[in-house]
Order: sequence, then C-alpha cells, then structure tokens
Amino acid sequence: AAAAAPAAAAAAAPVAAEEGEELPVPIFWTVLGLVLASVILAYLLYGRNDFAAAAALREAFAPLVTALERRWFFDDLFLALVALCDKAAALALWIDAHVIDRVFVDGWGLLTRIFAELSGFFDDGVVDSAVDGFGGLGEDLGLGLRALVADGQVQEYLLYAAVAFSLAATLILTR
Repeated sequence: AAAAAPAAAAAAAPVAAEEGEELPVPIFWTVLGLVLASVILAYLLYGRNDFAAAAALREAFAPLVTALERRWFFDDLFLALVALCDKAAALALWIDAHVIDRVFVDGWGLLTRIFAELSGFFDDGVVDSAVDGFGGLGEDLGLGLRALVADGQVQEYLLYAAVAFSLAATLILTR
C-alpha cells in the first residue's frame, strides 16, 4: 500500500503544458482522447470516398450547420450595422449639403454680401460725397482767398491770419 501511494501521486501529478504552467493529468488524457476520437471520426466520415454518413449528419444537424457556415450570423449582423451606418452617413451628407451649407454658409455669405453692398452704397453715396464736398469747399475757399491776396502784400497775409486766429480763439473760449 505504501508503494502504491507514490505511484498514484505520480499519476495525478500535473503535466507541464508550457513553461511555468501545469496541466492536470486527467485533463491531459481527456484532451488527448478527444483529439484521437476526432481524427478517427473524420477518417470514418471523409477518409473513404463515401460521404453518405457525412451527408446524413449534415441533414440531422441542419440548423447547427447553417449557424456554423454563417459564422453564427456575425457577418449578417456586421453587414446590417454597415448598412445602417451608410444610411446615417447619407443623412449626415444631406443635412450638410442642404441645411448647413445652404442656410448657414450660403445664407451668411448672402447676408454678408448684402451688408457689404449697403455699406458700399453708403460709403460711395454719403461719405465720399461729404468728403468730396468739403474738399471742394476748401478748394473754392482757397480760390476765393487767392483772389483777395492776388497782389502778394505781406500785410494782407498777416491780417487774414489774425482774423483766423481770432475766430478760432472765440470758438474755443465760448464753449
């Protein structure tokens, strides 16, 4: 009995599956038996050129065979998801082209162009006319003053400078 204990312990000892990991002996023999049984079953079904037994098994397990051939329907699910995403992308493209571009981008562009035209009209019609009017007034005053001081007398220049200084001082002091 004492000799049987070490032999039983050795039989139950784990077998190394990979370095650092151990596979228990019962699992090792179970996996080895399943592999050998699968090889023998495959030979019996397909090793001889008679596929009648394989066809009968295929018919008996038709739903399982369909699920396995269709990869548990993951491809169908993925393709449905892709189709849904394509429709969502088409909707986003339509919203971008017909709402965002037309309303916001083109709309703001049109509004900006209208305000630019109005600003240009105001600048050309009002501001430029006022500036040109004051420029013409200054030119006309210069022509009038030139006619008054046509003989070039320095005393006249000093008189006009004194009058201008007096007017400016009066305007500043009376405010």
